[in-house]
Amino acid sequence: MIRSARFDEGSAIRDMGFMPLIFTSVERRPTGLPAGAAFWATLVLALACAGCTADPREALFPERPNVIVVMIDALRRDHLGVYGYDQPTSPFLDRLAADSFVFDLAFSQASETSVSTSTLLTSRFFPYEAGSKGGQYPAYTIAQGNTTVAEVFADSGYDTVGVFTNPHHFPGSGYWQGFAEPLYIKPNDTGVFTPHPYGQAPEVVTKFTDWLDRREPESESPFFAYLHFMDVHNPYEPPRELEDQFVTARGRRGLYMNGKPEGDRVPTADDLSHLRARYDAGIRFLDGEIEKLVAEIEQRGLLGGTVVVVTSDHGDEFMEHGGLGHNQTLEKEMVAIPMFIHAASAAGRGPGRRIPALVRNLDLAPTMLEIAGIEVPAEFQGRSLVPLISDRRQAARGAQHSFAWYGDWRSVTTREWHFVWNMQTKEHRLYDNRTDPRGLDDAAASHPDVVEGFRALIERYGEEHARSYQISKTLQESGDTSAAEMSPEIIEQLKALGYLAD
Repeated sequence: MIRSARFDEGSAIRDMGFMPLIFTSVERRPTGLPAGAAFWATLVLALACAGCTADPREALFPERPNVIVVMIDALRRDHLGVYGYDQPTSPFLDRLAADSFVFDLAFSQASETSVSTSTLLTSRFFPYEAGSKGGQYPAYTIAQGNTTVAEVFADSGYDTVGVFTNPHHFPGSGYWQGFAEPLYIKPNDTGVFTPHPYGQAPEVVTKFTDWLDRREPESESPFFAYLHFMDVHNPYEPPRELEDQFVTARGRRGLYMNGKPEGDRVPTADDLSHLRARYDAGIRFLDGEIEKLVAEIEQRGLLGGTVVVVTSDHGDEFMEHGGLGHNQTLEKEMVAIPMFIHAASAAGRGPGRRIPALVRNLDLAPTMLEIAGIEVPAEFQGRSLVPLISDRRQAARGAQHSFAWYGDWRSVTTREWHFVWNMQTKEHRLYDNRTDPRGLDDAAASHPDVVEGFRALIERYGEEHARSYQISKTLQESGDTSAAEMSPEIIEQLKALGYLAD
C-alpha cells in the first residue's frame, strides 16, 4: 500500500525561522466551567502514582470503551451556551459539557463537510483523493490507500457502525472504509427533498439504537460509532413549535445560499435576524434529539463504558464577512468548531474541565485511539489530546497552529492570529485574536512580517498537498482505486442542500 512521508509541522516552522510567532503561548486561566476540587484531587493522586500505572488515561476512561462520534453538520462554536452564547439553543449539550473535557480553541481543517470529515476520519491534512463521476459536481472522495480510524478500530476487535446523512458520504465515496455496517439515510423515497433534504435526527437515533439491539446479546466487543446529524444545516427548517421560540417576526426572507449574495438577494438586518433565529431553533431541536440518544444508551446500560465525542465539521456565516452559508472562505466563524469529550467514568469525579489549548479535528482520531488503548498508525498526522486532558500542566500546550483549506483558500490559526489567504487571487486578511476575537478588523497592513511568515508556512503545506495528489494519481493508475459513481439522486440532494445550482 502506498503511503506518503509524514508532514512535520514543527520542522516546517523552524525551517522558515518562524518559531517566535507560532510557538508563543501564554498560560491562561480557563473560563466558564469550574475545575472541580474533587476531580483534581482524584486526578492528582492517580497521576502521582507513577508506579501504579504508566498510562494516565486509565484514571479517566474505562478500559476499551465504546466510542461514539456525534458529528453536528454546520454547527458554529459560538452558538452553544457552553461557549458563551446567550440564546437557549443547547440546554442538554451544556449539561453534558459540564461533565466533559471541553476544548475552548478547536478548529476544523476545512469549511466544507467532505474535506473536514475526511481529515477527521483519516487524521491526514490531504487524504489521497479517489475522484468521482458526478457530472458537473467534482465530489471529494477518499481513496482506499488511506487508513481510516474506523479501520483501526475494526482491526482492534471493535464493532463499527456509521450512520451517514450527508450526500458527500454517498455509497462508494470512500468514507465508509472500516465500517462493518455503514447506514446511509436517504431524505425520503419520493425524490422531493423539501423541506428537509437529509435524513433527520430521529432517524439517525433509531438507526443506531436498532443496530445496538441487533448486536449479539453475548457480544463482549466494544463498538465505534460515527453518527452524522444534518439538522442544523440549511435550509433551516426546524419544527414550528421550536421555531416559534426563537423567531420574533414573521414574513422575513429566508435567503440562504452558499456565498456572497448580490442585488435583491442581499439580506436586510431583519432577514439576517430571521435566518439566525431559524438556525438557532435547529440547534435546539437537535439538542433534544441528542438528549434522547444519550438516554437510549444509558437505558441499555452502556453509558458507563462509553466515551462520547461531540463536534462539528464547520460553521455557517451570517454576513460577518459579506457572505452566507459555508464552503466559500475560511473566516473564523467557518472553522471554529465545538469539541468536547464526555466519559461517564470521569464525570463522577467532579465538574468537567476547560482546556485552553489550540486543537484540531485532525487530532480526534489519534485521541480516540489512545483513549481506547489502541496504537496510533504512524501515518496519522494529528496528535492525541489525552496528554492535555490528563495533565493540567499540558492543558495549554496544544498544536502550534491549525491549518485549513478549501478550494483556493488557505488559513492558519494560532492563539495570537488568524490568517486567510486565497492562493489564486492573492487576497489575504490577518486578524489579531487577542484584540479582535471575532475576526472583523484586517491587521495585515500593520504586520507584513507576520503575513509573510504565514504565507511561507502555507507554501510548505502546498508541497504536502502536491505529494498527496501524486500519490492519488498513482493509486488510480495502479487500479487500487477508481472514480466513484454518483447517482442522479445524490446529485439532486446536493442541489437541494445548496451545493449545486440547477
